[in-house]
Amino acid sequence: MRKTWTLGALGAALGAVLAAGGCYDFDAARKRCLDEGRCEQVPDAGRCIPNTAIDDTPDDTFEDSDCDGVDGRASEGLFVDPVTGDDVNGTGTRDAPLRTLGHALSLVRQWDGGAPTRVYLAGGAYQEGELTLDVPVSLHGGYAGRDGGWRRAGTQVAQLEAGPTALTVRGLSDAGIVLEYLRVRSADGQAPGQPSIALRVIGSDVRLRHTVLTAGHGAAGQDGANGDAGAPGPDGGEGGTTPDGGPLIPGDGGVGGINLACPGEGSRAGGDGAPGVHKAAGIMGAPGQPQAGDPPTGGTGGAGGRHDVKDCSASPSTCSCAAGDGFAGDAGIAGIPGDAGTLGAGMGTLSEVDGTWTVGTGQNGGAGEAGRSGTGGGGGGSGGSCTIQSDPQLPEPASPGGSGGGAGGCGGQGGQGGGGGGASIGLLVFDSNVALETATSIETLGGGAGGRGGAGGLGGPGGEGGPIVPRTNLEDMTYRSGAGGAGGKGGNGGAGGPGGGGGGGPSVGIWCTRSQVTQDDAGTTITQGPGGDGGPSTGPAGEPGASVPTWGCPTSP
Repeated sequence: MRKTWTLGALGAALGAVLAAGGCYDFDAARKRCLDEGRCEQVPDAGRCIPNTAIDDTPDDTFEDSDCDGVDGRASEGLFVDPVTGDDVNGTGTRDAPLRTLGHALSLVRQWDGGAPTRVYLAGGAYQEGELTLDVPVSLHGGYAGRDGGWRRAGTQVAQLEAGPTALTVRGLSDAGIVLEYLRVRSADGQAPGQPSIALRVIGSDVRLRHTVLTAGHGAAGQDGANGDAGAPGPDGGEGGTTPDGGPLIPGDGGVGGINLACPGEGSRAGGDGAPGVHKAAGIMGAPGQPQAGDPPTGGTGGAGGRHDVKDCSASPSTCSCAAGDGFAGDAGIAGIPGDAGTLGAGMGTLSEVDGTWTVGTGQNGGAGEAGRSGTGGGGGGSGGSCTIQSDPQLPEPASPGGSGGGAGGCGGQGGQGGGGGGASIGLLVFDSNVALETATSIETLGGGAGGRGGAGGLGGPGGEGGPIVPRTNLEDMTYRSGAGGAGGKGGNGGAGGPGGGGGGGPSVGIWCTRSQVTQDDAGTTITQGPGGDGGPSTGPAGEPGASVPTWGCPTSP
């Protein structure tokens, strides 16, 4: 009983498509081969008796049925030997083989009629870049190469060790393509989130025989960038003492710090300090901003100093008056930390445009949210002053102003989410028919780990409030005003939330979309490595990648 996975409607049955193989004019090909000097003298067949009843197609008996010295028709193909071949001087014959499969395929693309339909590959390592089979030629491994007389055996497999997508078969429907006695291994993914795919089949009909597909490791996902720290809040200004006009003129209040660097959150300014007074109680400082909403309100302004009244008529020289100091403004409130980003999860996605697997949006971790800014500190209250009753009237000192509150610090930016890990896929099939026949196996080494979620940025420190402003005293008198109150410190910004960890890359033996894949009765061995680890994060870590033999290839009834 054949095991069949199918998804989507297809036209002709796969068996009929793959068995057809197309027609080939062997006589014309032989003539062209001789005319171009590609065909050497056929080796002495000795006791070989040509069997004209069958076509000498490469098969598992390894017999030279037509006695031309090779299993298969020598005139139908190009010969490639990774050890003794030469891409510069070689012509693709048994005695002058090419060195690389890539060069052989490029020659076939340039052929003008009567092109070879097979490439005979000597055993050994073909360490080439990513290869694309887009011309109707089958690849037959198992040959001993020039020094071995091109004898064939199952132990002499051709090892295609190529890039992260090792081999792509594209646009070859109804072409009778066979890949046999090959070991195709894709390199590990290199760029962040890059997949490793051993064989990709797009819009083609292919038979795999005695072939091992090994996908390397998917690349790890990109680590998320850490969030930037929030801008610090500016300090509040110092309150003014009595100006040059004399101690009877009140000092100005200090200006609260203003932070314009926080994006889109309005004012986080410190409250202004209260102005000084003359013969009155000190004034309360202004509150820090904001005064409503979330996060909570800014610091409350400090109360003004008390007013002191003295009757010094009886003994003005010994009388004293001490007004109260202004109070410091309250500190602002720290900003709320940002929420962490979401974790990355999922299988990734298939790109219809590029015909390959890519990291999906949901596989990437989400970015953390920015922290909220701190609120401004309250302004300091101004000092109180004295009122003196005397005759003659004695001078009465005015008070200094309170200092301004510090501005709130900006919230830290959220960390970026970690990128999803790359997939490890043995066989990726788009809009194609693939038959897995005798002794074919598939292995994946494992998906790439998800990227680390970036740490959230630290919140900016709140600005310092302005200092206490000294009292105003008159020389040789014991009359004084109260000191101006200090401004409150601005609240620190909240830390940004960490980014979520990226999801691990999946490890999938066969991945299908709108395709049909069949196995013979012996079945196909699929050994999949683990899915990639989820990316770490101080928030939610990414989910590990899935490890499944097939995806998108449901068994048909």
